[in-house]
Parts: sequence; C-alpha cells; structure tokens
Amino acid sequence: MAKSKQNPVTRANKTTPSPRSGLVGRPEIRILISLFVIAGLVLAFGHIAEEVIEGDSAKFDQTVILLFRHANDLSNPIGPPWMEEMARDITALGSYAVLIIITGAVVLYLLFAQRRAAALWISLALLGGVLLSNLLKLAYERPRPDLCLMRRACSPRASPADMQHFRRSPI
Repeated sequence: MAKSKQNPVTRANKTTPSPRSGLVGRPEIRILISLFVIAGLVLAFGHIAEEVIEGDSAKFDQTVILLFRHANDLSNPIGPPWMEEMARDITALGSYAVLIIITGAVVLYLLFAQRRAAALWISLALLGGVLLSNLLKLAYERPRPDLCLMRRACSPRASPADMQHFRRSPI
C-alpha cells in the first residue's frame, strides 16, 4: 500500500502551528511585552529628566546649538538666510494655532464621516498632550539655554538692508 503524499502547505492539520500560535501570538505575552516597553520608556524618561534637573544636559544643548553656528560669529547660523527662515517655519508647525487648525479639520472631517468616537479620541489626545506638556514644563521649570543669540530677520518683509542681503544670496 503506497503512502499518499500530502502537501504541507495545503494540509489542514491541528498539529501544524499557525503563525499566531507562537509565543508572541499569545495575548498575555503581548500584554507583558507592552508593559515592559512602557516601563522601559518611563525609565528612560526618568533618567533624561534627572539629567535635565541636575543641569548635566546644558553642555549637550550648547554643543548642538553651536554645531549650527559659524565659529567666528555665533550670531550667524550656518547656511543661507532662507534656511534659517525655513527652520523657523518648521518650528512654527508645533504652535497651538497650527495644532488647533489641523486637529479641528480632522475632527470636523470625522464628524462629517459619522465617526464620532474617533473624533472624540483625537480631541482627547490633543487636550491630553497639551495638558501633559504644560504640566511637565511647570514641573521642571527648565530655562532656555544661555546661548540665546541675536536673531536675524530674514523675511522679505524686513528692512531694505535685509532685502539687499536676500538679492545677493544664492538660492
């Protein structure tokens, strides 16, 4: 009697492990992994916060700021004037005004799409993030780095001398 060949791919056998039956596929393992990741992130945050409170991060802050400045003139950032303006504009994307406009548009879209629960979650996430950010700022009271350098106006709406600088700089 000849044995029939069975294709291991198409064979439906209970002894064949499914991709989700591994150790990571079990729900309790996923929960444990998630808890360890969260605990690790909280621990890392605590270590960084301790360095900031002790003032040990000031040297790092100063080094990073000076990396983007000319060594002979610290008030002059590296790069053309439009690069400084672009960096300022990107930084402004984190302002409350931009956050409210974008989040408001998303929430309105979700409400129009009858996704009220998602709109509520987005709103709560924004409010929670703003609240947490402000509470942490109040708790740490960390001053800005001492290297607050003179800002150069690089907008075309600035003075005529700045306009001359713009016309001469290559873009």
